[in-house]
Amino acid sequence: RGAMTPSDIVPKNRREIGVWVLGFLMALGLGGLSKVTGLTVEPQELTELRGVLIETKANLTPHEVEALGKAGIRWIQPGIENLDTRVLKLMRKGVTAWNNVRLLRSCRQYGVRVSWSLLCGFPGEEDAWFSEMAEFMPALSHFQPSGFAMLRFDRYSPYFDNPEEHGLDLVPSELYSYVYPHTEEELAEQVYFFEDRALGDRGRGMIRNDHTYGPGLEAVRARLREWHDAWKAEPPLVEQIDD
Repeated sequence: RGAMTPSDIVPKNRREIGVWVLGFLMALGLGGLSKVTGLTVEPQELTELRGVLIETKANLTPHEVEALGKAGIRWIQPGIENLDTRVLKLMRKGVTAWNNVRLLRSCRQYGVRVSWSLLCGFPGEEDAWFSEMAEFMPALSHFQPSGFAMLRFDRYSPYFDNPEEHGLDLVPSELYSYVYPHTEEELAEQVYFFEDRALGDRGRGMIRNDHTYGPGLEAVRARLREWHDAWKAEPPLVEQIDD
């Protein structure tokens, strides 16, 4: 038979197939899906996903975000993760800070909620980069604010597999020692979460409430608090006024 559309199969299980279709949509773009699967997708046929959080890449174009909004998709979690291109390169994200800011703008423009976090603590990053970031963050206050998280070193990650390459001395997270009566060596053979011994902040700030970082990163955290405060009422707007 001819090319199928979502309406041919979605009624059997609209939610499951809708997530599947959207996953391909995010990976291939609106035009690439039919070439690979033979499935013709129209954005309006994905309306069953309203209220569902969709994980996407951060390289969505404004056209793709607009299509999601028209389809009724109102909540995405893209891999934005930082607003400094140098940190993004350390992450090997394949995008720049400009790409991430453009996505935040597109989401606000087309009414798509965006959940994202600023990730910090990558080997090789410099605190001065965050000082620069803190200076321009107020100019983004009309976009949706982020969360904040420090990098965690997990078993099987590139940092775990090659710690010396990144200048790391990984040991089991200190939190495990409060639960399991084992030596550090025994825990290292069993656990999933690790920390860098050289950082001197065992527990990664999760144990002590008074934990502090460098001045640049502390400035970013202060800007984030202001950003979230600004969104507690009506989200800020930027208006263009012609003379």
